[in-house]
Amino acid sequence: MKIIKKLIALSLLLLTIISCTNREKSESLNVDFPKKIILNLSEVISDSMNLSDIAEKVEYIPLQATDSAVLGNIYDFVITKENFFIKNELSILRYDKNGNFINHLFKVGRGPGEAGARGFAVDNSGKLVYVLDHFSGDLKIYDFSGMNIHNIDKQLR
Repeated sequence: MKIIKKLIALSLLLLTIISCTNREKSESLNVDFPKKIILNLSEVISDSMNLSDIAEKVEYIPLQATDSAVLGNIYDFVITKENFFIKNELSILRYDKNGNFINHLFKVGRGPGEAGARGFAVDNSGKLVYVLDHFSGDLKIYDFSGMNIHNIDKQLR
């Protein structure tokens, strides 16, 4: 009985040491993109500020307009190191870092592989885009090329 208690205690100690080691490695990773800018509006004295207070550099990147990539109202966007993802009405368009149109992630509709984006999130490391479907309420997962990888058919509305 004492041997079992000692083995359990030793196992717990070993797991604690391993988990602490892994946590230190993950915290030491330096992720510098995308950056969040937090503005505390309660401390604002005037209605203007110098851009140099929040940024070192500002780039203007015009997005390419083609017959298949016409932008109307932009409702949401995600910027990664290599891509811009723009939610335009119910579709999501992908552009490269130079503003060149690459593809639509899906055709808007209710058929197989189709969707209507109510909202979306991008997993840049996994090259996946998670889309909350406006029509069904399902979560649809697409890769960056627009292939429908998986559907989670729980109502997430």
